[in-house]
Amino acid sequence: IDQYQPDIIWFDSWLDQIPEEYRKEFSALYLNEAEKWGKDVVIVRKQDDLPLNYTVDDLEKSRKNSLEPNPWMTDETISKGRWCYTEGIEVKASVDVLHVLIDIVSKNGVLLLNISPKADGSIPNVQQEVLLDMGSWLDQFGEAIYATRPWYTFGEGPTREPEGHFKNREAFLNLKYSWKDARYTTKEQIVYATLLGSPDKGTSIDLLAFAADSLPEPIEIKSVELLGSEAPLEWKLSDEGLNILIPETDTNEMAIVFKIETK
Repeated sequence: IDQYQPDIIWFDSWLDQIPEEYRKEFSALYLNEAEKWGKDVVIVRKQDDLPLNYTVDDLEKSRKNSLEPNPWMTDETISKGRWCYTEGIEVKASVDVLHVLIDIVSKNGVLLLNISPKADGSIPNVQQEVLLDMGSWLDQFGEAIYATRPWYTFGEGPTREPEGHFKNREAFLNLKYSWKDARYTTKEQIVYATLLGSPDKGTSIDLLAFAADSLPEPIEIKSVELLGSEAPLEWKLSDEGLNILIPETDTNEMAIVFKIETK
């Protein structure tokens, strides 16, 4: 703590093996020193090893299935199981890792993504491809992720996540989303609606979170834009929700984003 003044201290499981008095002593020392440094710091923990009133909850290979009032974290690996590099390691598809990120952010969470370099420090090409694919998507649509806040609801759609935590890791691993699943974020007067897939051209979609009986307060929409496209959109806001017609243009296959500006 004194030598490095860390921004984040992340604890894995079994912190409860340390006597409670030592855990309290550590917490007090770190937080009091951070105040002297004049910086914000974060303690991340799993299970119930430290109180949530000053720590961030972490879920391994799983995530929340609801919008949370407090920030939280998922630690997830780029492979389908292992944390370190092994011969024949299976790596997740880029689209699946991206969808995990989008889902987490919509629920007030952050993603801690593990990669598995070889012993010489090199990152295998198949893992690099996942990171590059995600980076390419974020270059185009990152405004729906960076510096955003959750909306009144995290999203909608037919796909349901199981209860969180490690015991359901296989269910999370096998979870697949589609364009019928939407996730929301917001920034100032903008609502971002991200579809976890790409509908066919000419498809009519309905965003039910904009229905009059769902919104916490009435809303007026100034404009709707498909990020990455200059094609004009046909849209209509009604009591039933926001209807958008997918334009006759190519879209990103992993996920598309509507930028909805409110008045």
